[in-house]
Amino acid sequence: QIAVADVDGYEGAFALTVSGLSEAPMLAPNFAIRLGNGTFQMLITGSPGQSFGIQASTNLVDWQTIGIDTLIASSIAWFADQDAPLFPQRFYRVLPLDIILNPTTLSTAVIPAAYGEAVTVRVIGSPGLPFSLRASSDMEHWEEFARGLLSTESLDFIDGNSLIYPVRFYQSIPLH
Repeated sequence: QIAVADVDGYEGAFALTVSGLSEAPMLAPNFAIRLGNGTFQMLITGSPGQSFGIQASTNLVDWQTIGIDTLIASSIAWFADQDAPLFPQRFYRVLPLDIILNPTTLSTAVIPAAYGEAVTVRVIGSPGLPFSLRASSDMEHWEEFARGLLSTESLDFIDGNSLIYPVRFYQSIPLH
């Protein structure tokens, strides 16, 4: 709850705008090309202001951060892997910078659903991190509705109970 009042307690009308990042940054699949010199160039999309890291792997298990950038004024950025010619195969992923710098951090994202459909909740974090996903209708009383281990950097869960509550909040908590 938010209230605005002056020093005498007089309350008045006010406008409040809350905005945030809508989705995690990602590779645009149709905009990745190998250039004539062997360099691999890719397009990253996201929300302006997002900082992200580009990671590469040759085996999909061991990942190395090869670049860090921020989407400054637009929702796209080009990245070129100058070391790509040194590897017979290389895989790429893009992660929010806070996940790369603090691997025990978990993020929770709600994926909008069509009217009358259950909400999908995404848990984002470092692969191998154990977590508890909780939901609340009042932000005071939380109930666990999923628990697990991140096998990739994100897992999706459908909250069937989202259909019976007018408002639903989510949080993911690392388990140690």
